[in-house]
Amino acid sequence: MTRKKVIENSADAFSENGISLNAVQRCTFTTKAVLFPIYYFTNIAIRLVAILSGEILASPEIISSDEP
Repeated sequence: MTRKKVIENSADAFSENGISLNAVQRCTFTTKAVLFPIYYFTNIAIRLVAILSGEILASPEIISSDEP
């Protein structure tokens, strides 16, 4: 069995469902390319909010005020 024949057989397995191998690869890559930046920047934003709110809650002016 030649290399080309193996590739054709594996592509046929996907083609049976009406999806070409290239379409599956493109869809996977597009999903990763779109979702990764969203995940990355959302993660940074959540960490920044957590750090800033932690600093606000732990600031000594608010906790230990001498005024009644």
